Amino acid sequence: MPKKMIVFCILLIFFSVFSGGCQSILISQNEPITVQSSFFDPDDVQNGEQLSIDSISKLGHGIVQDISTQNNALLITDTTKAPPITYNVNLLNLSDNALSSFVNSDKQQNNAIFDSDNNGVFYIEKNASDSTATNSQLVWTSIDRTVTKTISNPNENVQNTLCLANNQTVLYLNIDNEIIQKDLSGHQKKYQTQNHYFIDKMRYQSGSNTLYFLGKKDVDDEFDNLYSATLETNEQGQDTNMLKTKQIAQDVIDFDINDKNTQIAYIEKFNDSHQIVSVNLSNMQKRNIKKDNYNSIIYTQDNSHLIVTKSDNSGEQDQQSIWIINQDKKTQQQLTSPMLISSPIIPSKDKNSLYFSVQKNNSTSSPNLYDQIIYQITYSFK
Repeated sequence: MPKKMIVFCILLIFFSVFSGGCQSILISQNEPITVQSSFFDPDDVQNGEQLSIDSISKLGHGIVQDISTQNNALLITDTTKAPPITYNVNLLNLSDNALSSFVNSDKQQNNAIFDSDNNGVFYIEKNASDSTATNSQLVWTSIDRTVTKTISNPNENVQNTLCLANNQTVLYLNIDNEIIQKDLSGHQKKYQTQNHYFIDKMRYQSGSNTLYFLGKKDVDDEFDNLYSATLETNEQGQDTNMLKTKQIAQDVIDFDINDKNTQIAYIEKFNDSHQIVSVNLSNMQKRNIKKDNYNSIIYTQDNSHLIVTKSDNSGEQDQQSIWIINQDKKTQQQLTSPMLISSPIIPSKDKNSLYFSVQKNNSTSSPNLYDQIIYQITYSFK
């Protein structure tokens, strides 16, 4: 091969890998290969912030749900791969990666979260063999597994959306899309939105006693709108409190709250793309951050950056890569290659680490048999 042709091929490969696009022919699919993406976005170098991947580790198997307040354990859900099928909630000790069984049942557990004092776990439990799904209930179990309480009332059919409020209080939805606020002692308040929104996600801001949520008027609507509502109690004697909702944005895909700095960041549909917007909740001033194929968003532990997932353009179904965005400088850097991410992205509460699960085919002979691998990525900035 002529020398000029060899040089041309080398340059072609170089520019394919390190040019402005985020997809690289040298990055494998569905493996969390980390990427030093200052090559992909020269603005990051010019602004003096370069990402360094310190470590990447496999921690175990299962779907990551939450991280403890003390930052020493992950909450994991898992299902046995062979009969008899059981549904499990496990605790993964982050000091030694030891996995301990927390709940083992023939009932399916969903949306498990630690309580505010880390004394126990809230989780939604339903009879997996009941196709009508009319018996989902909210349960709390103490960390030492000596006490289990059913939090919801019979026949409420708890929906797969819940979040923590103040003082060991949880917020959840019943079958009528009513928001129930309840503590471990059984004290309850019931709220209803004026338009009976179908709610997909809730986050509570303690300082203002405000609930932020994604909701839609029709369950068949393609996108949610982002709303806020103060959890005010109506006059005594009324069983249900009517919420006065305020729409913040429409056609929203995901959002997160920065409780320390009274900010909210969300992803909205913008023409043929998705746009990240940050809002100062004290004056409702908006800032447009970035536009791309974003799907999920969460603040880092120090609230200085945003962790987002971004759809892959290769045509592979549900492939997403993880990126980190400096919301002040509006620059982004890539943390991982595209993967089948099967859990929320959970940031550490005291260091620059992320935890997440990746779905992988567990058998070539059984293509529908999947395994969930738990990964930790630790990063820093130079």
